[in-house]
Amino acid sequence: MMLSLYFVLGIALSAITLLLRNKLLSRIIIYVFLIVQTLMNIYAIIHQGESELEYFLFDNTAILFLSVLTLLSYYTVFYSLIYLKRNRDNGLRVALYISALMMLIVSVSGVYLAQHAGLLWVLVEATTLCVSLLIYHERHALSLEATWKYVFICSIGVALAFVGILFLGIAVEQHGTYDLTFTSIATQAAAMSPFWLKMSFLFILVGFSTKLGLFPLQTIKVDALTVAPSPVGAFISVALMNAGFIALFRFFHAFSFADIGVWMSSILMWSGLFSVLIAAVYMLFVGNLKRLGAFSGLEHIGIVAIGLSIGGTAYYAVFLHLILHSLLKSGFFFHLGAVFNHFQTYKMSGIKDYFGKHPVSAFVLLMLLLFLGAVPPSGLFVSEFLIFKSLFVAGHHWEMIVLFILLTFIIFSFTRNALNMIFSKDDHAVEEKSNVVFLQILPIILLLLASIWLGYFPPQAFVQFIQNCFI
Repeated sequence: MMLSLYFVLGIALSAITLLLRNKLLSRIIIYVFLIVQTLMNIYAIIHQGESELEYFLFDNTAILFLSVLTLLSYYTVFYSLIYLKRNRDNGLRVALYISALMMLIVSVSGVYLAQHAGLLWVLVEATTLCVSLLIYHERHALSLEATWKYVFICSIGVALAFVGILFLGIAVEQHGTYDLTFTSIATQAAAMSPFWLKMSFLFILVGFSTKLGLFPLQTIKVDALTVAPSPVGAFISVALMNAGFIALFRFFHAFSFADIGVWMSSILMWSGLFSVLIAAVYMLFVGNLKRLGAFSGLEHIGIVAIGLSIGGTAYYAVFLHLILHSLLKSGFFFHLGAVFNHFQTYKMSGIKDYFGKHPVSAFVLLMLLLFLGAVPPSGLFVSEFLIFKSLFVAGHHWEMIVLFILLTFIIFSFTRNALNMIFSKDDHAVEEKSNVVFLQILPIILLLLASIWLGYFPPQAFVQFIQNCFI
């Protein structure tokens, strides 16, 4: 009952915002929506393990990522309102932005909770339409190009994923049923045709890589993050990655009960290594802070794919890595709003002597870059260490060496760029006055502290909750 009410209210609030097109009412409605989102999250926690509307399930995986989504929704709304005020957008553009954001949150929440392959596909496709509106918000040539590329390539990707689901349907039908819920697939996978399951997994992996930002269809997400408003980039860089991961994980976990587990793991291992390789190469030469963050996401989802391919104890590291990445990557993109406000550019060549001009903001940027590079005390160091340990124990020694070398180049890229922006002298410096208040930086500091806490001092209940996600 609560879930159906959540979907109805989400759609209704989004439609009302779009119809009224009033700045003040749009802000009030988004606050109401945050309350609805929070209540739904609390309801999911209370009703853990229960299903609603037949094809939605409040399992540990869904609740974990739904909680992260709800937290980041508050952050996204906070920084979005700052961005919209600074941009001085008219009522229509504000309404479009807030309406699309609410529908995106609803769609992603649905992806997390969906337990039916077909329904999950529909909800993933819905995120494409919402994101395209947000990417195009600034309405310049680059945003138009990125929007069309995103819609076109994502549509191809989602179509490929649909073909994968059709192949799965063939495997299910040959077994004598028509049930595409993941519980049913897992129960019957051992008796299904390995050929059709392999074909299904390949198409699903390639198709959902548009949302994951994983090789081979990773480029579209990089372009989208480069032109999207910073609060939008923060949200889609983690919420869509997590949605893509859950979609892939649902199929991977269900198919693992068949005799194709080793084959799927090999595919994920290669895809992950190629993703980290591409990220390492591009990050050596990238000159835009947004693109640096986008390619960093490619690196981290590559690491996640590698951890997922190992299985066993690496699953905990994978889920921990995704949560910590969600906190840090969103914090990075949120902080880019302050960086742009200081220097009026995202080009790293235009950012000089940051520490001398704005020491607190510069220190936060330095910490974000180092933490995303998994430099201690970043919590990502813990999750990456656990994945390296799992690689060693599983006998993937050469893969571990290659990954270590690639991550060394990535850490070098982060460190070099951070030091250049923060400490290099600006020969053309002029006296300037910043209007960025500490209140806008404090929430990001809290995300940095949360990553340390969850990485090094995780509560036992938190650890147990993650471990129950893949039982």
